Amino acid sequence: MENEEKKKKSILSIIIGIILVAMFAAWAFMLLSDYNNVKQSIEPKYCFFGKKEEKESLGKITTYMCLGYKVVFYQKEDSTLTEFNPLWEKNKKLEDINR
Repeated sequence: MENEEKKKKSILSIIIGIILVAMFAAWAFMLLSDYNNVKQSIEPKYCFFGKKEEKESLGKITTYMCLGYKVVFYQKEDSTLTEFNPLWEKNKKLEDINR
């Protein structure tokens, strides 16, 4: 009786471990894919939590909220800067960006 319970717990822990590894692998794939897109100045694909645009006098800031990270495009009249940041980091202001 005890051996059957241990086997059930063991099988359940293996299944949970496989699910967690699969979820981490999917997240890592999304992160790396978006990072590669951002390096090529392409919009990220896997940002499910929205796109926010802020227009300022010097240009525009576009923020894509993703799963654990965000992608920020700073567009000035004469230059563009792209950042790949954790969610808790605040966006810069366009005045603070060097040319």
